[in-house]
Amino acid sequence: MTSVLLALLLTLPIVAAIKLLLDGKVSESDLISAMVASILVASIVSGFIIYFQQLANELQHDNDHLKAIIRCFPVPIAISNDANYTVTLNPEFVHTFGYTTDDIPTLDDWWSKAYPDESYRQWVIGDLSTRQQKSTKNGTPFEPMEVNIQCKNGDVKTVIASTTPLGVGFEKMQLVVLYDISEKIDVFNELWLMKSIIDNSNLSNFILNPEGKVVFVNDYACQVLGYTRDELTQMHPWDFDPDFNAEAWPGVWSQLKADKAVNIETRHRRKDGTVLDVEVRGHYIAHRAHEYSFTFVQDITERKIVDAELRIAATAFESQEGMIITDANSKILKINHSFTRITGFTSEEALGRKMTLLKSGIHDTGFYRGMWDSIQSTGSWQGEIWNRRKNGDIYPEWLTITAVKDAGGVVTHYVGTMIDITARKAIEDRVHHLAHYDVLTDLPNRALLSDRLHQALAQAKRDKSKLALIFLDLDYFKPVNDELGHEIGDLLLKQVALRLQHCIKRETDTLSRVGGDEFVIILSHIESDQDAALMADKIILSLIRPFEIEENVINISCSIGIGVYPSHGKDATSLMRVADNAMYQAKRAGRGRFCFYNPDTVNEKLTTRS
Repeated sequence: MTSVLLALLLTLPIVAAIKLLLDGKVSESDLISAMVASILVASIVSGFIIYFQQLANELQHDNDHLKAIIRCFPVPIAISNDANYTVTLNPEFVHTFGYTTDDIPTLDDWWSKAYPDESYRQWVIGDLSTRQQKSTKNGTPFEPMEVNIQCKNGDVKTVIASTTPLGVGFEKMQLVVLYDISEKIDVFNELWLMKSIIDNSNLSNFILNPEGKVVFVNDYACQVLGYTRDELTQMHPWDFDPDFNAEAWPGVWSQLKADKAVNIETRHRRKDGTVLDVEVRGHYIAHRAHEYSFTFVQDITERKIVDAELRIAATAFESQEGMIITDANSKILKINHSFTRITGFTSEEALGRKMTLLKSGIHDTGFYRGMWDSIQSTGSWQGEIWNRRKNGDIYPEWLTITAVKDAGGVVTHYVGTMIDITARKAIEDRVHHLAHYDVLTDLPNRALLSDRLHQALAQAKRDKSKLALIFLDLDYFKPVNDELGHEIGDLLLKQVALRLQHCIKRETDTLSRVGGDEFVIILSHIESDQDAALMADKIILSLIRPFEIEENVINISCSIGIGVYPSHGKDATSLMRVADNAMYQAKRAGRGRFCFYNPDTVNEKLTTRS
């Protein structure tokens, strides 16, 4: 383009000069001078054109380079002009906030959508303007500001906003950078919350490194011991525990690493020299290459005092126990308030009557004869007894009767202490149930299954009868948990348990859940293997029927393995093992079927029946 222009500039004057020469209007010398001047002017003009063309090319290159940087930058960036139009939004801006230039073609559109609350929007605009004016006036960089931006999808993100005018060639444009710190704010808030909980708890918290040095301590620990945080973080446990020495630390650390937790009672010495009783609970924690003991310390001084008082009170027959005094003929002479609380009988109702007013009718004469024989021979009796309250309720009671004798060894009185153990019995029953039954399905658990299996095997040995152990695992149960959630999975397990209970009618048989989606059934006194096969078929048919749970139709099946006593195993461990192996063979054979254990095949291969 430049060459063409230069040719035109040179050609036109030359043509005009030659015409003038031919017409005799100029001399040859004037013509040569004019042509030289024209060439000089054309060269100068061409030089300017080339310079400005190069400058334009450089500006275009810089513009392309800037656009490429902005487009690839991993932080949201926007460019606006003085006319309040949105010029450019980089891909990260669109990804983070969801807005495109079609959504926010002008700054007014951006303000209204990013800050829908008018009062907050006005504050942002005002603060932004103040910071821009300050930056321009002082010639300093823009001071970043933290703002909350509402995204296109309604989410709110916290960002650090910074704006700066672009340089040469872009004087009327502003570059805005919005650094998303939402996740960092969430992490900071969580850390702040955890620190606040630790600092404001009524437990002293220490973090110790493997050398026993305190590297962190909460405010409460400083308050209890009277040291500053800087003082405590230069100390070791043996610096404030008079019962602990530095030589013992390596052993404590080793125990902590092995057991993951250590719990001891010791004493701590405050800065003023006073000592308090404490309970120390240390927990081993490891993260990457770092190891620590996270230690809780509780002041148990008051608890120690209370324990001592309770021991004294127990020795003095604290009135929480019901007390009764009778004469040698068992006629009631005195009772305490706890007796009334436990039995319902007041002093007016009980005095003058005999102890038989509490008799429940549960125990026979042999029980009472044994009780009085013990009192007469040893001077006392204690044990569990069922008595009747005034309202007719029968309740369990721990009763102690002691004979009081005179100097001649003659019984003058009897002193009875009673404790209502209704709650304890209920707890014992509950604990026993929890220890032996599955919490979800209320079926016998693995522990109770083991006990019943041993009993059933012993009975089978005595009777020389057969016994079958059925090991059942649900097919396609994991997708139910993964797709519908564990709550639906738990409801499904409950319904499975109910269907299995409908399949098993005999009281001599046991259905148990041994974990996850596995169930085990003991079939006692079977005539042949066919009895177990029929039961397995019955179970499979029951479980392939669809389950309807909270508007969900669920289809599953089961794989069953069967071991038979005595042909497949003569003890509980063997039967469980072979039944389990048979179940896995059923799964490999296609699921929804059962397999008997075949002891004649190598590597415990199984025969399949369906």
